[in-house]
Amino acid sequence: MKSPGDGGLRFSPGISPGVSVLEVLVAVALFAVVVAAVAAVLSLAGTYGALGRRSTDATTVAAAEVERLRDLPYDRIPTGQLEFTVEFGGSTYHVRRVVELDTPEAGMKQVTVEVTYDLMGPRTYRTQVIFTDLMRPAPVPTP
Repeated sequence: MKSPGDGGLRFSPGISPGVSVLEVLVAVALFAVVVAAVAAVLSLAGTYGALGRRSTDATTVAAAEVERLRDLPYDRIPTGQLEFTVEFGGSTYHVRRVVELDTPEAGMKQVTVEVTYDLMGPRTYRTQVIFTDLMRPAPVPTP
């Protein structure tokens, strides 16, 4: 505040004349740390979002392969191993299907489907199902 009759400026006690350069530098540094932390969290959220999406897509690819086999008659489900790639959701998935006859018991087929994709390193989704021939005709008793 300016005193009457005094040509200079005087400030009352407790009133700051302004902000020093040091205070500005500290505020800018603190702001930079907060912005960097928020950017890191957003980046991590994006990465885990992509990981979740790819994992869900791999599950969908495996389920589609199991359903494709489920639509076949039991005796038409091919045994052995088959490998192929699938484009789904803008990404490529490597599918490995193994059908084992009489596993775990006679008259059953165990199907294992593995879907592999690459996101932050190779990742694999694996599912197993067992098919049995419930529609097989019952043996005719002999008299």
